[in-house]
Amino acid sequence: MKRFSLALALLVGVATPARALDVAPPLHVDWTLTPSHRIEGRVYNDFHTPMTKIRLLVLALDAANRVVATKYGYVFGDLTPGDSRYFDVRKVPPADHYRVIVESYVQEQFPNSNLAPH
Repeated sequence: MKRFSLALALLVGVATPARALDVAPPLHVDWTLTPSHRIEGRVYNDFHTPMTKIRLLVLALDAANRVVATKYGYVFGDLTPGDSRYFDVRKVPPADHYRVIVESYVQEQFPNSNLAPH
């Protein structure tokens, strides 16, 4: 049992730094907080395939950068390569400042059926 635990610990230790590599994400976000307490902006697709089902996470932060509240937003429709789409997250919780990140998305593997393997 000790060998298994040690092997698992070594495997986890080796795998962890690989996930920490600084890889450019396929999507980036530009946003602003409006006077009516909404966050609006655009999500840009920097990748070579379409993205869909894009879910945003708004982190409401205090002055010490601690998360005090969260809110989800969505980008509707497909986002083609090199394109952008507008989004709007209403009624964000009060906070000192905010961070908006892409929480999840679906990368379309074969958007054109002619390119799919047969």
